[in-house]
Amino acid sequence: MRLTNDMRSMITRQAVIGILQKRRDAHKKENNSLAALVYDHLYPTDIQTQMNKLPDEFFSQTSQIYIQSGESGYCRDMVELILASSKKISAIDRYNSYRPLFKIHGIDNAVTQRIHKFIASTKKLELDESNLRQKIRTMLNGIQTMKRLAEEWPDGSKYYQDLLPTTPTKNVPAVRGEDITKFIATIQED
Repeated sequence: MRLTNDMRSMITRQAVIGILQKRRDAHKKENNSLAALVYDHLYPTDIQTQMNKLPDEFFSQTSQIYIQSGESGYCRDMVELILASSKKISAIDRYNSYRPLFKIHGIDNAVTQRIHKFIASTKKLELDESNLRQKIRTMLNGIQTMKRLAEEWPDGSKYYQDLLPTTPTKNVPAVRGEDITKFIATIQED
């Protein structure tokens, strides 16, 4: 069976997802945990208590918190954290009225150190994913058939197993001769 470009793309995607799934899950868990920590830092317990006493209409809700890591304020200096569930927020400023902004430039404490570590792990995960994708694509571009793929990368079979034919196939016509004969017979009877 010939390996098409669509099949190569599917195999690459499934392999990258499968190989990095544990790291992605751990990264997402750290993202949620860090977002909750930053939310608690932005809105201390006494403020949250007061916010919860007021009607919901007084506040926006969001699950996104933005971290500004540089002093410029440009998007390249922003990191988005996602809360596990939406929480009440108050307007921070005219630019971030619906998104809490936590500025860490020039601050050195346990929270900012954890944020810097998270940013580094995010970049490492993205780089590893990009490199893995490139290596798999390079390997697959040199392989023309599923049989050869199974010979070259037997450990990766769980990523392309569903693309392998379950039984050997031979070139079968789209319409069988018996069906044409039956169809001709029905047409001649009318």
